[in-house]
Amino acid sequence: MSLPPSAPPTVVRAAPLPSSGPNETPRTLRVLARQAVTPRLRRITLACDDAASFAGPAMHARLLVPCPCGPLRGVDGAPAASRYYTVRFVRPEAGEIDIDVVLHAPAGPGSCWGARARPGDRVGLIGPLGRPVPPMDRLVLVGDETALPVIGRLIEEAAPGRRIDALVEVADRDEEQAVACGAGARLDFLHRSGRGSQLVRAAAGLARDAGRDSFLYAGVEAGTARDLTAVMRERLALGSAQARIVTYWRRQDDDAAAR
Repeated sequence: MSLPPSAPPTVVRAAPLPSSGPNETPRTLRVLARQAVTPRLRRITLACDDAASFAGPAMHARLLVPCPCGPLRGVDGAPAASRYYTVRFVRPEAGEIDIDVVLHAPAGPGSCWGARARPGDRVGLIGPLGRPVPPMDRLVLVGDETALPVIGRLIEEAAPGRRIDALVEVADRDEEQAVACGAGARLDFLHRSGRGSQLVRAAAGLARDAGRDSFLYAGVEAGTARDLTAVMRERLALGSAQARIVTYWRRQDDDAAAR
């Protein structure tokens, strides 16, 4: 069984800035701390006067990180590149937010900033941004380490009793993170093998019994997003009302994804 071509799962190829609205004006935030959560992940704490605005369903932001060849202008007009992140933790009473940055090689502007950010540094931010996940009875959450911030928040902030099945692929055991799972939530980690096929197969197994009261959210690499979309549409007949598959990043050698 398959859905008609007009109703595929929603695949977001990039996380666009809003065309208008109060959240698109850049502001300058100050770095308070940098913490090594895992060998490949740095948690950057930022001072944010309106931190409470990130406590709702719009939990994402664009950072304007320093980049010598960046096409944008960041703090004090310096060259910058725009990168999309989820705010992992919000502490409104302290005026603080945490951004988790995955370190990788070759390092891009976001990874370089995450590795080098020091207390007192300033960074541009646009947000909060993003759409809420529909209030279905069951959530199936799939991603790699770049999606763990949003998956962690969706689990930790879920209504009591909401069923959540989450699957996150990371490099190895050292990259696993603790997430506070409620009674209805389960989070499993996969250790990376190859280019994501393990994650696609495992996600298909999780979503196989998805009913009309289920919603799948995935944040993955571009090639994995294509494979996952094909599986969800052709084998499991999940349409746009039940699945949102987001491209969080692209491999440099993935020509099709780079278009």
